[in-house]
Parts: sequence; structure tokens; C-alpha cells
Amino acid sequence: MEQKQDDKQMITIQQAAIILNIHPNTIRNYIEKGFLKSFALPTGKKIFLYEDEVKALIQQKELKIPING
Repeated sequence: MEQKQDDKQMITIQQAAIILNIHPNTIRNYIEKGFLKSFALPTGKKIFLYEDEVKALIQQKELKIPING
């Protein structure tokens, strides 16, 4: 399920995990550590991220983020 906010494509944690080829819990860790910004629905049950920020994470080689942690 893709959502748009401020004309930016938004994706779920699961979709971000697929893009980065990592476990969804790793995405949750990245959110908790501030590497990714997330947005929740008012119910708090569904969390979305900006797709371009997820893809930018791939490009940030100088940012020493553990891929499997």
C-alpha cells in the first residue's frame, strides 16, 4: 500500500525492507535510531516512510549503518 503525503511517495516498513534487502525489524531499528523518519496513521497501526529517503540510505556509504543490525 503506497500513500502520498506532500507529493512524496510513501511506503510501508515491509516495502522499505524489500528495497534495502533487510529485515523489517532492521527498518524499525533505523527509525528508532533516527536514520529514517516515519509517519504513523492516527490509529498508530500503520507506519509509512518516504520512499526517496529509504533509497537515499542506499547511497549514504559514508554513513556507517550496519546492514544486518
